[in-house]
Amino acid sequence: MKVLQSIANPREVHILFRGGRRTHKVGRISEVHTPVKESGVSRQNTILVDLPGDNILAVDMGSTNGTSVNGEKLKIADEVEVKPKDIIKFASQAYRYKLLDKLPRKPIDRSDKTELL
Repeated sequence: MKVLQSIANPREVHILFRGGRRTHKVGRISEVHTPVKESGVSRQNTILVDLPGDNILAVDMGSTNGTSVNGEKLKIADEVEVKPKDIIKFASQAYRYKLLDKLPRKPIDRSDKTELL
């Protein structure tokens, strides 16, 4: 299972590509798949695309404060391949991209699809 794990709070995990979806939106509004509650994150910040195998693709959607992968800031509409253990930052919020073998146990808040390990 492909997930984003918060660097600041490692118990915060966002499962990617639920229900067979091939894309996953990250942003500040509740209509995205992973809402990030920080004013520096754009409403629709980044789109993540599921790739065959373990990797994903990150695409910045023209965000104000940007998206970076392992410290390299993405240009608007650039596609960057992300590997397990890579760090993705949406403005100042950092997440590690990981693969998990089992489902997280307890939900924190179903409204933002965040779960505890």
